[in-house]
Amino acid sequence: MKGYRAVRRAITALRRSPMRAMLTALGIIIGVGAVIAMMEIGAGSSSAIRKSISTMGANVLDLSPGAASSGGVTFGSGSTTTLTPEDCEAILRECPAVRDAAPLVHTRTQVIYGNRNWVPTFIYGSTPAYSDVQNWTIAEGEAFTDRDVLNANRVCLLGQTLVRELFQGETPVGKDIRIKNVSFRVAGTLGGKGANMMGMDQDDIILTPWTTLKYRVTGSALANPNQSAAAASSSSVNTLNKLYPGQAPELYPKPSEIQAANTPLQVRFANVDHILVAARGTDDIPSAIHQITLLLRERHHIRPGEEDDFRIRDMTEMTKALSSTTTLMTDLLLCVAMISLVVGGVGIMNIMLVSVTERTREIGLRMAVGARARDILMNKRLKWIAVLGILSVFTPGALIGIFADEDRHREKARHSGEDDPGRKHGSSQVQPVSHPAYKETCGGCHFAYQPGLLPSASWTKLLGSLDDHFGQTLDIDSETLATLTNYLRVNGADKSSSKRAAKIMRSLGGKVPTRITDVPYIREHHHEISSDVLSRKSIGSLSNCSACHKTAENGVYDDDFVDIPK
Repeated sequence: MKGYRAVRRAITALRRSPMRAMLTALGIIIGVGAVIAMMEIGAGSSSAIRKSISTMGANVLDLSPGAASSGGVTFGSGSTTTLTPEDCEAILRECPAVRDAAPLVHTRTQVIYGNRNWVPTFIYGSTPAYSDVQNWTIAEGEAFTDRDVLNANRVCLLGQTLVRELFQGETPVGKDIRIKNVSFRVAGTLGGKGANMMGMDQDDIILTPWTTLKYRVTGSALANPNQSAAAASSSSVNTLNKLYPGQAPELYPKPSEIQAANTPLQVRFANVDHILVAARGTDDIPSAIHQITLLLRERHHIRPGEEDDFRIRDMTEMTKALSSTTTLMTDLLLCVAMISLVVGGVGIMNIMLVSVTERTREIGLRMAVGARARDILMNKRLKWIAVLGILSVFTPGALIGIFADEDRHREKARHSGEDDPGRKHGSSQVQPVSHPAYKETCGGCHFAYQPGLLPSASWTKLLGSLDDHFGQTLDIDSETLATLTNYLRVNGADKSSSKRAAKIMRSLGGKVPTRITDVPYIREHHHEISSDVLSRKSIGSLSNCSACHKTAENGVYDDDFVDIPK
């Protein structure tokens, strides 16, 4: 009964001064809310900064050939030819910490369009994966495909600086330019990036298939930073640069320029100048370096104790800048939140002090009739506990309502097949098929599997053997085949951020299966289903996903939506 009277007096005191109770509650709400808001803002800002710096290449590793030496003289990095396109494919296939990789061949020479010319800072030859590694976007036109790389087609992509200097307001797509007297058709333009951290113009670039640049333009590894300038500066008159006047005799007659033009001989070297590798994240960079080192040492047959014939450079300084910036941002916002909390606490203490001061006479009267100090203190505590109790009832209720509404929206989106960004990144859902040509070509014969169910290498291997496609011969024109290969390669399991795709990649362990049923992760999750069930006419085989998974077309393979037919 004594406790009941104390609680009743506390509630009566609150009802006597509702404005004071409301201000106290408001101070608590603002203080706690400021801490939560600032911490969330700090986390969001850190994530935004991390994403922004990653677009500048913080997750990119640069692989270059090692240095050659002769007679104690070292010729510097890149003076040997040790990296090959097959190394790039092996890195992409066997290194789980690698998101994508692209070979790179570079040169620098004059580019001509009409009566205008320009010498770009970068003329790169690579694959379609280069845009993914370097986070380039296509502003106009379209990117070249793997088929262009295979056939060494003369197509290119121009940076915004080249568009401005050569075309001066014209649309470059479909036009022809000349690179070292080799005609190239402009397939598209790259989005603008501006200057990098070193102040160099990233938009002053031409991107072509590496086979085209190497076999049709340069014919060898880069030997001079500006080959057109080197050709123009050569002279047979000035002999002061010759240390010895004697020249070695020529054993065979040298062909004339007309003979060389009539019978061109393309010298093909199976090496590349660099390999650019994108790690899955900043934290995966050390793992990626370790995996690449082990793989290349094995491929290049380097014995234990011998030096590597390649070099790996990571953006260490950029990563340090990323870490220091995000840490500073989080600490700064935490300080602001603590100040807000202190201000709110001071306000609450003032209100409590006022409430005690104005009731001095009442407290004295109660002590005069025999009340003890702890009884008066308990009455005050119960009053503020009541305020906190009211807050603890209404505030979590509002938060539960918000999250419940969000969960209902996600559940509705999952049933209706809508594209939910929360499920697209880091979810168990596999990205649904969105390519009409793939649906029409492959979906006409069987279930159109999502690209995220197999790695990119598997899709490339599948489409590379159309003469024997599981016992059948497929007739697909080259343009459609190139489009399908590019779509499946870009959206393979190794390029997906889905949790299910990541589990598939871990279960493969570097293997390249050509059947969905050969994926260990998929077989493990169907081992309880007997062969009698799979042989039913309504199912046919384990590869017929849509027979049991009713939401398979939407990329949802959860057990909640499984219905095994009779």
